[in-house]
Amino acid sequence: MTRWKITIEYNGQNYAGFQRQPELPTIQGEIESAIKQFSQQEVRITVAGRTDAGVHAKGQAAHFDLNYQHADGSPRSMNGFELAKAINAQMIDQPIAVIHAEEVDDEFHARFDVQAKTYH
Repeated sequence: MTRWKITIEYNGQNYAGFQRQPELPTIQGEIESAIKQFSQQEVRITVAGRTDAGVHAKGQAAHFDLNYQHADGSPRSMNGFELAKAINAQMIDQPIAVIHAEEVDDEFHARFDVQAKTYH
């Protein structure tokens, strides 16, 4: 299992905020769906701070755990650039982008390890 930190940006105009909500389009829902599309795994992402409906973000940190494997169950290697590219390819029509991805220590937590937040 690998813990990934992703840095995201988005235009939240047409979304019901960051947090996943039933029957409503959300940033979290779109990103988790994109990860599932390329990895066939359901993951839950944790973000440094949620945003409300219609709010945009730039440089927002999140993390998730992924056990990316080949069909035979053997580990499949992937670097941060490849992960960001794979997620973004699934969201090509969305105003959401992973601008950076990196492997982090299992102790990293996007919400608790954040160093600063700026709201405009």
